[in-house]
Amino acid sequence: MFLKWNYLTRQDGFTLVELILSIVLISILFFIAIPRLISPDPEAFKFSQELRSSLRYVQQAAVASNCPVHIVFTVDHYTAQYAMTCTSGVKFVNNPANQRPWNGSKADQGLAPKGITLPDKTIKFNGLGVPDKELDIDIAGYKVKVEAETGYVH
Repeated sequence: MFLKWNYLTRQDGFTLVELILSIVLISILFFIAIPRLISPDPEAFKFSQELRSSLRYVQQAAVASNCPVHIVFTVDHYTAQYAMTCTSGVKFVNNPANQRPWNGSKADQGLAPKGITLPDKTIKFNGLGVPDKELDIDIAGYKVKVEAETGYVH
């Protein structure tokens, strides 16, 4: 009537699937999440991601308007403006998140965080989104690159 519990046939432990899943999850945490949390300069990482997004958007704005767009980097900020041949006067490209111009005046408008310096460089995307040259920028160890032939931003 009562089932006798047999300690000799009892199986304790984890299955192979459980072990593999736990190893995969620990690996993901180790290689992706933890380095981001202990980053030496989180502001530099955030700014490098913002710069990549800005370059991609400005490239798309050049294609959408069929007008060349210049991105000018100075020591503490960058600006994005349409070429003078397409506009009368200086017209900055607007940030799509807040509709403010990328004129380098504020943090979400191209101003670099304190302690981050940018090189004096200029890049131009033509109306097809192709850059005039390759661009390499190092922001406190985080690389931002624009490929010369394809315009790929990474």
